[in-house]
Amino acid sequence: GSGNSALASAQFVAFANITQGLALSEAVTGALAVHLGKSAAHHLVEAACKRAIASKTSLLDSLAADEQISAKLPRAELEKLFDPNAYFGSSQAFIDRLLKSAKS
Repeated sequence: GSGNSALASAQFVAFANITQGLALSEAVTGALAVHLGKSAAHHLVEAACKRAIASKTSLLDSLAADEQISAKLPRAELEKLFDPNAYFGSSQAFIDRLLKSAKS
């Protein structure tokens, strides 16, 4: 029924948000690795992800609040890395089509 498609749509949106967050955290890790090395960058970004989840804040805010991260990547740089158009291009159109087809 329609309840199942609504649930599937909600689950897809949640999955898309999670995967977008993962992709963006990888972008931040890559940019930070230039300054700190891959291992250190990975640990800092992972800790920021955990803080964001625990405090229910955005990953961007969590990253920007970390002094070790913001010393190398100021908020303006982080915001550029978080621009979805830089990584997802036409995927929003794909998601819109997929959600529309799930409703019909």
